[in-house]
Amino acid sequence: MTGRDILRDALLAGGIILCISAAWLLVVANEFSDVAIFGKHYPYIFLYGWLAFLSAVIWETRKLLARALLVGLFVALVIDLTSLRYFRQPYVEIHRYLPVSANDATPEILLGYATSYIAFGVVLLAAAAIGAGFFLSRMSENRARTFIVLAILPCLVFLGSAMLSLFPDAEAERLAGMLDEPEVYAGPLRYSDRSANFTTDAPDDDLPQTILVVLLESASADTRESGGSKLLSEWLIERSGTNGWVNFANAITTSNATDIAIPSLLTGTGAHESMDKLHSLPFISEMAVARGYETHLVTSSTLDWGGFREFFEAARYDETVTGDDFNRPYVNDVAVDDAVAYAAAAERIEQADGKLFVTLYPQALHWPFQTESELPVTGQASDRIGRAAGITQSGMTQLFAALRDSGRLEDTLIVIVGDHGEFDYSSALRMPKMRLDTFDEGILSPIFMVRAPGSMDRLQKDGLRSNSDRLVASTDLAPTLAELLGIRLERGLTYDGHSLLRPMPADRIVYSTSVNEWRGWPTAALAVSQGDKSMVCNAKLKCMVKARGAVDGTQAGSGHPLFAAALDHAVMRYGLRRIYLSD
Repeated sequence: MTGRDILRDALLAGGIILCISAAWLLVVANEFSDVAIFGKHYPYIFLYGWLAFLSAVIWETRKLLARALLVGLFVALVIDLTSLRYFRQPYVEIHRYLPVSANDATPEILLGYATSYIAFGVVLLAAAAIGAGFFLSRMSENRARTFIVLAILPCLVFLGSAMLSLFPDAEAERLAGMLDEPEVYAGPLRYSDRSANFTTDAPDDDLPQTILVVLLESASADTRESGGSKLLSEWLIERSGTNGWVNFANAITTSNATDIAIPSLLTGTGAHESMDKLHSLPFISEMAVARGYETHLVTSSTLDWGGFREFFEAARYDETVTGDDFNRPYVNDVAVDDAVAYAAAAERIEQADGKLFVTLYPQALHWPFQTESELPVTGQASDRIGRAAGITQSGMTQLFAALRDSGRLEDTLIVIVGDHGEFDYSSALRMPKMRLDTFDEGILSPIFMVRAPGSMDRLQKDGLRSNSDRLVASTDLAPTLAELLGIRLERGLTYDGHSLLRPMPADRIVYSTSVNEWRGWPTAALAVSQGDKSMVCNAKLKCMVKARGAVDGTQAGSGHPLFAAALDHAVMRYGLRRIYLSD
């Protein structure tokens, strides 16, 4: 055996690992400034290398087994690279946090996820990595030596990764004594009887005839209409053909995760508050039922994810219509064409006789954005997000027409609110970022607009208008409807949010987080907002304070007032610990 032979086998072994590593790093290239990301994932990278090597070893004697192993490796690598692309973690690291597991999901949901998230480029990368690793293994003359090198390489990478951890962040060291380690993840959303937790305390003769709450999935305050010439909110106000609108320009979401933000909107529970409180505060639909409204929930989404179906059983809607009821193909991972949801909501408006409460939850603006629909796509947009906005515009036009034709428009309270914002993915080819890892770039500021009904008294309308530039939040919807409907909380319950019908406290603080007691996640992002400024924290930039909408900000350490405000709550401390002290 010559030195050249040893070098050849070592190069082949390194090449096998390099093929898998290259695929890994190409997917997370925009995060390569974090050198440790490679070290963190080395066990999975080398496992793929070992198995590719094994498939080449057994190829001559067990071709069928070797082929099955290669196919299995290819499928597994596609899943892992897709998981890395969105979540910066391999699938085995994040699967227990996902709201839909492979065991629970229907074939339609799995197909929706596959078509929405698995990119053709990722499939090519996986095929190239596994194929190249296999053929390099076949070129090895002394497979025992190659295998030995394959066994040594992980140890070297582990050593390098461990050495990187010897240089801790100075701020992390200071925070170690301030951040306790609360275990905040208590469990999934569930059913809970809240009927004894509120009462009515006002006559119902001055209530609006109709209340329409539209939860626009992923609609940012800066989402533009399909033509791009104005904001979607401005377009909707014009197209409604009615006045009385207030567009809250300084609105904040409680979470960048839908399964936190939607429960927060519908119950008024803050993302930083407890799961017990979430399952105690009444749904806004329960309040409407108590005041004699006919209630409907209409959505193009399935509720078979994140515990939503069981959770919504407590909402006491007279009718719940979901994407599963329409028998249509999925257009993204959880939803069918919005056209059927808008049509169903419009039909309920046109056919109702008495007081009506409708919650509509469309999904066209959910990534990767619905581009084709039975609805006409308003405008001439060719990019994905523009076409999704065009579908939303057509659907909302249909709703406004139903309100007008049924004679309900004048006395309808209309709320249009996003659960959170979204990145502006104007191209299907652009590498997606992971929304759950940040509150920056429009994520924190959802669309939030309210149209006062004709029956609302002048003081309440003045209160709405007075808050147009104040800091408002997702948690303000429930207390607003509670005041309007004459609902009083019982058993010591209170809202973290405030009624929009009264002037908002100028010094209020709004907490936003991606992890809490009913949603776990391997990474964390959070925000603390006051006035026109927000402290946005994530693993990449730590905590930065800046005016909302500004590009630049200043680093916020443990002495900053907004940082101190975050330390007041266990859930926020938990998030900060994930950001500063996680390995």
